[in-house]
Amino acid sequence: MTAQTVTCPGCGGTFTVPPSLMEKGELRVRCPRCDTRFRLRWRQGAEPPPALPEPSESPEVAPPAAESAASTAGPPDPAPDPEREQRRLERRARRLARALAEELLQGPGRRARRDTALAAGRLLAEFGPEIQRAWRVYVEKVGEDFARTHPQFRDAFNEIVADGHPLF
Repeated sequence: MTAQTVTCPGCGGTFTVPPSLMEKGELRVRCPRCDTRFRLRWRQGAEPPPALPEPSESPEVAPPAAESAASTAGPPDPAPDPEREQRRLERRARRLARALAEELLQGPGRRARRDTALAAGRLLAEFGPEIQRAWRVYVEKVGEDFARTHPQFRDAFNEIVADGHPLF
């Protein structure tokens, strides 16, 4: 059995279904481009039919990584929804900021060092270089305009590094 190219009923994007997934005869997928959920069904040895839209109450199942990576060039992607892209960027920025804040406190004695510096009012002096390094990584990943106009970094560092105190 060879890999098959299928088309998403939501956005028209195409991607490849590897043969190993086709052995089941039915596959529930979520389009990596538009998040439309749909079901693919075919008989053993038969070409897969067009995708059938999945009822919205069904559980979301992400396509296997092989499908996403094996996307083929198809019709141009529809214009992205700006609000959805903004929410996606905000979630990504929040996760990154929290990971950077947690990373700052990893290692032997780092949390105790933070607690001592926080009690003495010297948190910024004690962790300044590490915080600056985390900020540079954050700006590199999310962009300077976004980093300066959105609170994700500040909120994460206040909550995690400053232990809930508004220092940043």
